Amino acid sequence: MEIGVYVGGAGLGLDEMTGQVRAAAEAGLDSAFLSRLTAWDALTVLALVGRGGPPHGSWRRSW
Repeated sequence: MEIGVYVGGAGLGLDEMTGQVRAAAEAGLDSAFLSRLTAWDALTVLALVGRGGPPHGSWRRSW
């Protein structure tokens, strides 16, 4: 079974959203999901998170 987490919410800044994705990876979760419901574009946020690669190599698949 693979477990992921929804990241985002109204009023979150870019630093908070990228921090949530990194925290999910560090916690050992398999994926993070973002929606277009907030002001941030989901693909842009994920691209910014993935700039440095997965933290500590914890995610098995590419983001």
